[in-house]
Amino acid sequence: MKLIQVIHNDQVYQVSEDDITSFSFDAATAHFAWKGNTLFLCQEGEQFEFKVLTEDEARRERLLKAAGAGSGVIKAPMPGKVLQVLVNEGDSVQVSQPLVVVEAMKMQNEYQAGIDGVVKKVHVKEGDTVEAGVVLVEIN
Repeated sequence: MKLIQVIHNDQVYQVSEDDITSFSFDAATAHFAWKGNTLFLCQEGEQFEFKVLTEDEARRERLLKAAGAGSGVIKAPMPGKVLQVLVNEGDSVQVSQPLVVVEAMKMQNEYQAGIDGVVKKVHVKEGDTVEAGVVLVEIN
């Protein structure tokens, strides 16, 4: 059972995935409902949607966002060493296709295409040391 805490004005409310829960605060009532890993909050006719992630999932999402997921510019989210470059300039790539493998913090991280397109520029080669924020690959 998934259980999270919702905190509003220092008041803690428990929300369970097995329940549709409601509570009142600031003279308004909020209703909660779960569907998969999405929490829906309805208050005064407005609906809000929250994707609920574990700490590991949230960390992965932050790294993917920092690496350029969803865009044509793939960046190193942290310092590391380039282990493999899996594409060349001019290659056609599809979203989620692996482009570069970088070792950072003793872990191998595979950075993938955020969009379909053609590799415009590969900025690194195997063995390069990269700093956080350095562009690895550009896709048009």
